[in-house]
Formats: sequence, C-alpha cells, structure tokens
Amino acid sequence: FKDKFETPILRGNDKSASDREKHTGSTVAKELRDRIQPYFLRRLKSEVFNQDNDKTNAKLSKKNEMIVWLRLTRCQRQLYEAFLKSELVLSAFDGSPLAALTILKKYVIIHFC
Repeated sequence: FKDKFETPILRGNDKSASDREKHTGSTVAKELRDRIQPYFLRRLKSEVFNQDNDKTNAKLSKKNEMIVWLRLTRCQRQLYEAFLKSELVLSAFDGSPLAALTILKKYVIIHFC
C-alpha cells in the first residue's frame, strides 16, 4: 500500500513536487478512491434532509461527539517512552504519523501480547 499509494500521493502533494509527480499523485489518488468507493456510504445533504414548508425533517439523528482527555497510566507512559527510544522507531520512522502509529501497534503486540 505504501509503495503503490501512500508514497506517490504524498510526493504529489509536496509543494516542491514536479508536474509529473503531481500528475502521478493525482492519478494514484483517483485510482485509490475508485477502489474504495464501493465500500463507503456517501450521502448528500439533500438526501438526508427534506425541506417541507419551512420545516426541516432529518432522516438521520444529529451526530454527537464527546472528547475526553485522559492522562496516560504509569504503565502506558513507560511503554510510550520505551517505544520512542526503541531501535525499531529510530530505524523505521520516516516522519509520517501514520507510520509511527503502525510501528507503535507492532511494538505493543511484540512486547506485551
């Protein structure tokens, strides 16, 4: 996935990208959208809301979000600090937050499962 999609898309989005890289990134992004499109449910606002004589009837309930901030437990903090100092991170981290999360998941599975 990284070689076929992520790298070309990120390269194409870079502000110093050449026209060719931009075109390649755009083409690869379109291919990815086309592949995943059947698996995503998309609705237009007009499909969700009906306008009837100044009344708005929603077909879906309103989305509610709750954000709760928690401190790491002692064990979680130790795990996180060990992760940041690990050879795995230092050798594999490429600046991508997604890559860092993937490495963290692998680290947790390897060391604690």
